[in-house]
Amino acid sequence: MMERLVNNEETNLSRRLGSSVLDDDMVWIYVKKHRELVHPIVKLLFLLESENAKVGRVPQCFKELNDHFTSAFQEAL
Repeated sequence: MMERLVNNEETNLSRRLGSSVLDDDMVWIYVKKHRELVHPIVKLLFLLESENAKVGRVPQCFKELNDHFTSAFQEAL
């Protein structure tokens, strides 16, 4: 996916920048970490916006997110 983005003419990335993004392992580590942080938010948004959503579930969702972020940031230290 990243390769398509880098090679897409509409993104206007220079060849040098595009090459460094594709070759830099740290970019992929950051992409993976950001995905790990954002995925629970997206999952809970879909849950809370569904036809079967319950208002009483909102506090539990915030607790789950808090626990997830607390754990993720403790692991990072």
